[in-house]
Amino acid sequence: MDTQLRRFSYRKDLQATTTVTDLEADRQQADFNHTLYTRIGQQYRMVGDALGWQLYGFQSLPIYALGLNQSPGPISNSRECGAEAEKEEIERLWDKQGAFALRHDYTNNLRVWDLSVFSPDRPSMGEIMEIKVEGRKVKSRQKKIGQIIKVKFLNND
Repeated sequence: MDTQLRRFSYRKDLQATTTVTDLEADRQQADFNHTLYTRIGQQYRMVGDALGWQLYGFQSLPIYALGLNQSPGPISNSRECGAEAEKEEIERLWDKQGAFALRHDYTNNLRVWDLSVFSPDRPSMGEIMEIKVEGRKVKSRQKKIGQIIKVKFLNND
């Protein structure tokens, strides 16, 4: 919606018969949609947070450690291929291992790597995974944070 608002004055499909009130109505609708979708996204992430807390057994150290990365931003179209790769990996984990995976992009608290995977054979603690599209690399800072969290917080059974 932000992109559509920025391009609003450059729309080629506007005809000479379009009035200022029509344009204003379109802008108000775009503003309403932006507010609505932002609020829905916030609610969705709050549900993800509740799932994360429950899956990690309400242990604050793993949740705190998994939050040691940048704050969540919007799920943008530029990450569409990454989101698709995450979806495919989640389906593969479910089909092959019966494992449940929580996507970190859909939470506020979990910011390190992409997925928390909970296997039926080890349901008490998750394993974090980073999913990358072929040709893209994990930044060394991300890799280091993820490895520290795996060793210090998630492998303590």
